This record gives sequence, structure tokens and C-alpha cells, in this order.
Amino acid sequence: MSRGSRAGAASSTTAAAGKKRAGGIRPDRRSEIVERATALFADAGVANVSMNDIAEAVGIQKPSLYYFFRSKQDLLRAVLRPVVDEPYRQLRAIAEGPAEPAQKVADAMVALGRAFGRYRNGMEILVREKLERHLSPRVTREIRREKAAYTELWRRILREGVAAGCFAPLDDKIVAFAIIGSLDWMYAWFDPAGELSGEEIARRIASTFLGGLLAGRRGAAVTRPPSRRPAKKGSTP
Repeated sequence: MSRGSRAGAASSTTAAAGKKRAGGIRPDRRSEIVERATALFADAGVANVSMNDIAEAVGIQKPSLYYFFRSKQDLLRAVLRPVVDEPYRQLRAIAEGPAEPAQKVADAMVALGRAFGRYRNGMEILVREKLERHLSPRVTREIRREKAAYTELWRRILREGVAAGCFAPLDDKIVAFAIIGSLDWMYAWFDPAGELSGEEIARRIASTFLGGLLAGRRGAAVTRPPSRRPAKKGSTP
């Protein structure tokens, strides 16, 4: 074989090997890892799940896991990202929108209930876990700042309602925590396959809260008519 032929053959072999390596990494593998890790963390607790457990659940070798995430902390941060970022973005849009304060409260509670429907396991991890045990001080502070910013948006809506005469005088900090807390504990009893969706449950809780917040009006007046999903035999909300 001539030098040119050998060089051409070597080039073809290298290209084929490169394609094989590239083809070995599925483009959706990272999201699959996050999904499996989320389920494991929610089911067993973050402390009780190892990188080996996650690699086995995904069906890959542990070294391959580190191609996507440098550490368990990085993976946990990816699990938490949507349940921290998405509710904040939605609440900010509601807070800055043109709706009346009462409707903003209803819409914001429904948005959080929707997040539980979409990210049931991730929301459980965010609410239940003592994240400072699993994350670095820097990342812990980052998440706390994001959660504080989320709470401040709630307080802003409530203060706006009081200033507009829509809500009776209230302690916006306590009420904000009460609203958030009433929905956060959905992780302990909410069944995504149940008769009621997360947002419908939140809508009903919102109606109850607004009944106590509104000055001289009933909360039900600003919420949408109840809607039900088809009931499943043996299921609960």
C-alpha cells in the first residue's frame, strides 16, 4: 500500500472513530440523567443516592456520568434549576402585569400549583431537603437569594393590593409565607394522576385565601370556574 493510500485509510479510520464517539452520546442523555436523578432523590432522599445509583438507573457507566456532571452537587443543581427558575419567571410576569392585585394572587397561586403538576418530584426536593447539606455554601446562598426574590414578588403583590384598597390591612411577609407554604406542602399529598390537577387545587386554595384577604368582596369572584379532569377509579386529588 502506498503512503498516500495508508494516509487516506488512516484518515477514514479516524473519521469513523470520531463519528462513533460522537454517536455514543445521545443528545437527550443529559435530560434523561436529570430526570432519573430527580426521581431517585425524591424517592430515597439526596443523601441516600450515589452517583453509582444514578448511573445504574440511566444504564451507563459511572465515568460516563461525569462527562455530563462534574459532581453530585452539579447534578442536584441541575435538578433544582427548573423548580427555582420557572416559578420565579412566571411570578415576575404576573407581578409586573396589568391585572388587579386579587387576580394576580389567584394567577400566581395557580402558576405554583401548575409547577407541582409539572415538576412534582423536583418541587418535593426543593421543599423537603435541607439543601445546605448537599450544596456548597456559594450555591446554597444563590438558591436562598432566588427564593427570597420569589417571596419578595409575593410581598409586592400583597402590598399593592393593600395600597389599592383591594386587600384589608395585612402583614405582607406573614401572608406571603402562608400562601407559599400552603402550596409547598402539596408534595406530601398531591397525586398528579388524581381527579384534580395541580393548578385546579391551587385555584381552590386561592379562592379560600382571597376570601380572607379581600376587603368587602369574596375571593371566589376573581377565580375561574372550577374544572375537573376525568376521574380515575381509586384515585384521590
